[in-house]
Amino acid sequence: MDLDHDGRLSFSEFEGHHRSLVDRAFAAFDRDADNRLSRQEFMAPKE
Repeated sequence: MDLDHDGRLSFSEFEGHHRSLVDRAFAAFDRDADNRLSRQEFMAPKE
Protein backbone atom coordinates (compact mmCIF):
# COMPACT_ATOMS: atom_id res chain seq x y z
CA MET A 1 0.00 0.00 0.00
CA ASP A 2 2.83 2.43 0.78
CA LEU A 3 3.82 2.89 -2.84
CA ASP A 4 6.52 5.49 -2.26
CA HIS A 5 7.92 3.61 0.78
CA ASP A 6 7.97 6.70 3.00
CA GLY A 7 6.42 4.87 5.95
CA ARG A 8 3.13 6.75 5.67
CA LEU A 9 -0.01 6.35 3.57
CA SER A 10 -1.11 9.27 1.48
CA PHE A 11 -4.79 9.63 0.68
CA SER A 12 -4.19 8.45 -2.89
CA GLU A 13 -2.32 5.33 -1.67
CA PHE A 14 -5.10 4.55 0.81
CA GLU A 15 -7.83 5.20 -1.75
CA GLY A 16 -6.08 3.12 -4.42
CA HIS A 17 -5.81 0.10 -2.16
CA HIS A 18 -9.36 0.29 -0.89
CA ARG A 19 -10.76 1.07 -4.33
CA SER A 20 -9.54 -2.32 -5.54
CA LEU A 21 -11.27 -3.98 -2.56
CA VAL A 22 -14.53 -2.20 -3.37
CA ASP A 23 -14.23 -3.13 -7.05
CA ARG A 24 -13.75 -6.82 -6.19
CA ALA A 25 -16.65 -6.78 -3.72
CA PHE A 26 -18.93 -5.12 -6.27
CA ALA A 27 -17.94 -7.66 -8.93
CA ALA A 28 -18.74 -10.51 -6.52
CA PHE A 29 -22.29 -9.18 -6.10
CA ASP A 30 -22.79 -8.27 -9.78
CA ARG A 31 -23.46 -11.79 -11.00
CA ASP A 32 -24.65 -10.79 -14.48
CA ALA A 33 -21.73 -8.34 -14.93
CA ASP A 34 -23.93 -5.45 -16.04
CA ASN A 35 -22.22 -3.01 -13.64
CA ARG A 36 -25.45 -2.54 -11.71
CA LEU A 37 -26.74 -4.36 -8.65
CA SER A 38 -30.30 -5.59 -8.59
CA ARG A 39 -31.98 -6.21 -5.25
CA GLN A 40 -31.73 -9.94 -5.97
CA GLU A 41 -27.98 -9.76 -6.58
CA PHE A 42 -27.41 -7.68 -3.47
CA MET A 43 -29.52 -9.90 -1.23
CA ALA A 44 -28.42 -13.26 -2.69
CA PRO A 45 -26.46 -15.53 -0.33
CA LYS A 46 -22.78 -15.71 -1.21
CA GLU A 47 -21.26 -19.10 -1.98
